[in-house]
Amino acid sequence: MTWRRLRGAGNPLRVLVLLALLLLADWAYARVHAALPLAGALDESAHLCFAALLLLALRQPLGGRVGRAALVASVAIDIDHVPGELGAGWLTVGTPRPYTHSLATLLLVTLAAIAWRRRRLELIGALLGLTAHFWRDLGETGSGVALLWPLSSHSDSVPHSAFLASVASVAVVALWRIADRSPARRRTTARSSGVD
Repeated sequence: MTWRRLRGAGNPLRVLVLLALLLLADWAYARVHAALPLAGALDESAHLCFAALLLLALRQPLGGRVGRAALVASVAIDIDHVPGELGAGWLTVGTPRPYTHSLATLLLVTLAAIAWRRRRLELIGALLGLTAHFWRDLGETGSGVALLWPLSSHSDSVPHSAFLASVASVAVVALWRIADRSPARRRTTARSSGVD
């Protein structure tokens, strides 16, 4: 199988590869949490794979305007951890993660998408990538996200099993959408509706 074929929009193998990579990165990340460079690479890989699965479930091409923006945003938001890693805690005082890991960021991106028509698709993609990122962070064991910052510094979280269940659901939807638009499925649908 060629790489071009694997990249194809209707390839279920792509969904399964992304799912396997996500689960592997997520599992390994939980076991090497202290080793920052490796943990960071595993964490970002899991975020990227989850965003890609979500895009496939929504029938968004990974290389389209929405897709590219979602994939970039799903990992780029973690640049807000850099000041803390360098010893400057001004972005995380009283919260488990930087302030930008909050609904306030999602609100700002939403407002920007409403106001900036020329970049609306990219901003919608960024919103999708950020939402996927925050959802995974909410399910990270032993941590959380201060979603309501600046109103509250309370750390919100969900069980890791809830995140994994959502991953499975997204993968099933992505596979179903691929099966739904396969040539064989279209022929069957056309025959049953009397169209040749």
